[in-house]
Amino acid sequence: MRTVMGKVGMSVDEPMDFEDISRIQRDVVPDFEGMLTLGIAARGPSRSTPEVYRVEWSQARELGLQISMHCAGTRAEVEKIRQVEVLSEEGLLGNDMLLAHCLYLSAREHVLLAEHGVSVSVSPLSELRLAMGFPQISEMVEAGVGVSLSLDTTAISANADVFQAMRVAVGLENVRQRSALALTPRRVLELNTIEGARALGLDAVTGSLTPGKRADLILVRTDQLNLAPVVDPAVALVHSAQPANVDTVLVDGRVLKRNGTMSAVDSETVVAEAEEALRGLCARAGFELPAVAAMGSR
Repeated sequence: MRTVMGKVGMSVDEPMDFEDISRIQRDVVPDFEGMLTLGIAARGPSRSTPEVYRVEWSQARELGLQISMHCAGTRAEVEKIRQVEVLSEEGLLGNDMLLAHCLYLSAREHVLLAEHGVSVSVSPLSELRLAMGFPQISEMVEAGVGVSLSLDTTAISANADVFQAMRVAVGLENVRQRSALALTPRRVLELNTIEGARALGLDAVTGSLTPGKRADLILVRTDQLNLAPVVDPAVALVHSAQPANVDTVLVDGRVLKRNGTMSAVDSETVVAEAEEALRGLCARAGFELPAVAAMGSR
């Protein structure tokens, strides 16, 4: 593990650079006037030594930073280590933590997360694409764990379609529980909005249409062929909507999309810069991103 991590990043016994993190918190975050929050993506017990993750937890909390961590995303991980149990035994679980995936937790671990207010974010699209497993949404919700939805690896190949993520989450959960009502469209909308904000500690400022919160919202056209006629808005959004149906996007009251067209950025420029940034990132990590091959017919 140390050899692998050392080739593409920090070794398992090398702590994060909190001086740089503190600099970003002090010098960069204030420039965004409350629109940017800072946290750390910790490697945790499965990918770093106890000496490292203990220091990282302590320093993150000194700076008031949320701690996110991948956890129980594969059977291989939980066969090697039960991260929730390890962190619990060391007194490190807390409501400033957000765990990704958590597909193979035990009932006892669900209880531990609920007792300490640890949130979980599942990524159904990537979890299926990578054959990781099935989200344990019902079990965690029943145990009192805060659950939200997320997207994963969108810079490389995963679809950034939140409507599709909700559809897949509903389908998987209802099949798993053998009930068409195990995860309803209205409930998955909550997981994708207010529960997501709550998981990030932002539920006081966004996540719902509430007086005093930021004007963060989207307007979806309901007069298009794939949506109309709409009887239940939640059902229509979850089971039928697509990104192309989004007419308007506002972030803190600023219009970023109007009449179906991006109004704050040039899409072609964003795509070009994203491709350049991805190739640069891969190069710094020590490998070259392959060129896109043309798909010919056979």
